[in-house]
Amino acid sequence: MTAIHAIKAYTVDGAITEDTDFSDYLGAPGEVLRLDLSGVARINSCGVREWLNFVRAVEASGGRVILERCSSAIVGQLNLIYNFTGKHGEVCSVLAPYACDDCGHEEDRLIELEAGADVEALTGPSDCPSCNAQMEFADLPDYYLQFFVLG
Repeated sequence: MTAIHAIKAYTVDGAITEDTDFSDYLGAPGEVLRLDLSGVARINSCGVREWLNFVRAVEASGGRVILERCSSAIVGQLNLIYNFTGKHGEVCSVLAPYACDDCGHEEDRLIELEAGADVEALTGPSDCPSCNAQMEFADLPDYYLQFFVLG
């Protein structure tokens, strides 16, 4: 028989620092936490420590984290910090930088990450909402999504 775990969804905004208190996100043992991280503007080294302590606490209670809409600040940490998601965590989607060479428009686009997906296909061009030209991924795809490529 498969165990059914409760899923709680939260949004994390602003900066993750030594002052960030994740205790409000900790729930019942075994809970799966879906975290929308699109609003995280930055994370400092003490914030990384607080984050890792939080993820360890979730996993110690039998739960896990699912990260969604990861901002570029979070993507940077996913690429730098081993086990940023914990042992059983998952990254479902990221916000990726796109830019239009024709009109200069820049925006973050949502990229849904699917196991086995080709990075080039995930980061292909898309239509610019300002001038309808092609917007290009504004970073190196294999570098930006290194955590996914090396997964």
